[in-house]
Amino acid sequence: MLSQIVLIKILGLPLVAYGGMFTLLLIIATGYIGHSLMKGEQKFNLKLHQKMFWVTLIVGIFHGIAGLSIFLKF
Repeated sequence: MLSQIVLIKILGLPLVAYGGMFTLLLIIATGYIGHSLMKGEQKFNLKLHQKMFWVTLIVGIFHGIAGLSIFLKF
């Protein structure tokens, strides 16, 4: 069931590929916020970095489960 949903093609790519791209963008954004905080730039605050971490973790776990569903057939 889930594997059929994540394999739906949109513009030639399966839905799980777009999930991976979105997860990668979240990882890059979270890293950029953390890097800015470590350099002392006050563009962002620590709470935003922590929230981005949790959002990235949840999206990444969902993306992993969606990708595994293709091979495990669920």
